[in-house]
Amino acid sequence: MSSKPSWITTSTTSSKVTISASDNSGSARSGTIVLTQSGSNKTLRINVSQAAYSATVEWRYKFGFSNGARDNISIAIRTMKEHEGVSVTFTSYKSKYVDGVEDVSSRQYLDFSIGDYASWATVTKVSSSIANEGKFRFTLSSNFNNKSNR
Repeated sequence: MSSKPSWITTSTTSSKVTISASDNSGSARSGTIVLTQSGSNKTLRINVSQAAYSATVEWRYKFGFSNGARDNISIAIRTMKEHEGVSVTFTSYKSKYVDGVEDVSSRQYLDFSIGDYASWATVTKVSSSIANEGKFRFTLSSNFNNKSNR
């Protein structure tokens, strides 16, 4: 092995050369690997190139609850069943994910509305100091556990 780019690794045995490239986290790159045969000093030049890194970016929309972010509203409501008069505050937001990792600084709160709801619940809009944050408090009434009311 005479020369190679820094992002290339090689290993050799008596009959084989293995060439590997490290993951690319930046722009496209290229280089030349030069193999030199011992004894004859003949060289073999291998041009290598690697495409630019391309991140997977997606926006995910979520509801947040006063007890932490969850993906399933029914879980929060089931938890409330165990405690009469307990309430949960809902917020709605979107966050950018890059390669599956949330960029928390990208979180944008979104307003939302509540449509019809059952007589055994109370829904109240909550004021917020955060721009565009839709915030609602959902409370189970004291007659929730009476099945004839549901």
